[in-house]
Amino acid sequence: MTLPGRTLAAICAAAFAFASADLAFACACCTNTGQRKATVEKLDSGKLDEIRRLRFADTARLFLGEADADSVKGITSPSERYALQVIQQKDRLVFELRDQSGRSGTLSLLQPASISIFEIDPRDNAGDGVAARASTRNGN
Repeated sequence: MTLPGRTLAAICAAAFAFASADLAFACACCTNTGQRKATVEKLDSGKLDEIRRLRFADTARLFLGEADADSVKGITSPSERYALQVIQQKDRLVFELRDQSGRSGTLSLLQPASISIFEIDPRDNAGDGVAARASTRNGN
């Protein structure tokens, strides 16, 4: 059974309106089941606008994974936490870090000419997109 266009649009709008803030779903109308995209694209103005909208926390943690603290290169005395300030300049992001002892450093990332894009359709075949997930979550 297919739904008329207006009904489908209303269901999608309702699903987005009632979705909780901690959940994010892709628009089912914009992807095909199993769709995958892996490309390298020019860093255009639209992608740059998205990067400019990024906001960062006031603190950063040193993540080592399975490595030991003495394997860290470029930091004389690694700390677990750092105060963080990020400055977005025209052609780079500058991360200013300061540990609890007042030692500081910067990491400057120059804006690249291209960006790697990896996208997948996140649906798990439990239904057909947002409307199905919303009705399942609400017990309907």
